[in-house]
Amino acid sequence: MTLKKPTADLVKTKQDAFDKLKVKALGSLRSFCDLIEFRGGTKAFGKVHLELMDWLSLSKEEQGTRKLVLMPRGHLKSTICSQLYPLWRIYQNPNIRIFIDSNSLPLARRNLRVIEDRKSVV
Repeated sequence: MTLKKPTADLVKTKQDAFDKLKVKALGSLRSFCDLIEFRGGTKAFGKVHLELMDWLSLSKEEQGTRKLVLMPRGHLKSTICSQLYPLWRIYQNPNIRIFIDSNSLPLARRNLRVIEDRKSVV
């Protein structure tokens, strides 16, 4: 069995799809999650998480500048709100300043470490 080399048309089609996703990711946290394949992309998250991503994607005019997320422990609040969301905001504006805070210093450090590790992808 021999492997076929990708044709130029196939490579161009994949690149075009990737470029479209990059543009779409500017306005959609879900698309950004898929773009950087954050924890496996959106298919790895449940409906409540996708709704949270959509809500976080709303503009300041649509929801204001402050956000409060209340969910039970273990429902990926830190993962989405303190890791993915800041990465998305950095993708939109590399010069943005973001304050990372958490209930405990180890959790805040962990969130910051994830952001720093993933920032090169953005």
